[in-house]
Amino acid sequence: MSQIDFSQVITAEARTTKVAEARHMQRKQACRDQIYAVIDATAQINLAAAAAAGVLSPEQMAVYRLGLNWIHAMREACGEDHGDDDWPPLPAEVADLARRF
Repeated sequence: MSQIDFSQVITAEARTTKVAEARHMQRKQACRDQIYAVIDATAQINLAAAAAAGVLSPEQMAVYRLGLNWIHAMREACGEDHGDDDWPPLPAEVADLARRF
């Protein structure tokens, strides 16, 4: 007679944890995808360099900071379990500035 190896049993708690972790990773990826849809990695680097070099106008610098705040809000929203479409709104001027870089 064979014995049951209880070390192989997946508890409901472990399954719930695994599902929650997978959902969190999906939400993080959705967040990343939305940010990159507005401002890809190259544009982020170019804007950061322009800001650091002081070549942005005061108006552009204000929009740049607004964009950083939006990205921060997006990342905070990743940790919250909302609907897939429940993300902080993107200020239009941020998208306009990102397109230039």
